[in-house]
Amino acid sequence: MKRMTIVNKTTISTKLIRAIIDFVRPPGIKGFRVQISNTKGHYRGIGGGCRIRVWINTKQRFPRKLTTYQYGQLKGKRYYLASLTECLIYVIAHELVHVRQGQKGALRGRVWGARGRYSEIETESYAIRKLREFRKS
Repeated sequence: MKRMTIVNKTTISTKLIRAIIDFVRPPGIKGFRVQISNTKGHYRGIGGGCRIRVWINTKQRFPRKLTTYQYGQLKGKRYYLASLTECLIYVIAHELVHVRQGQKGALRGRVWGARGRYSEIETESYAIRKLREFRKS
């Protein structure tokens, strides 16, 4: 069985990152690599295949406004990220769905309005759902 690998190049605790990944990981994916790095700009990520990369500015101020992707029922809705932890939850959840989408045999169109294999609508809705779940806990 392949294991998850975390490469942490930030001051954020690797234990916290592992807990976030365990919380947001979609069912059925394993054996992936996560790299967290610093950036001076805004948070961003890239995911697919068997790895994700996340760039985060650990010095950014919160709350931050998040405007959702440009397609589907979430178009233009605004959410707020209250902390660095919420920011990590959102970005990691989003990118892990891309990993699931990239795996052979991945189901498509799980969310209304999702089109194609790499659906941003699916990733946005999953990340927002996980963010809400975190806030309720």
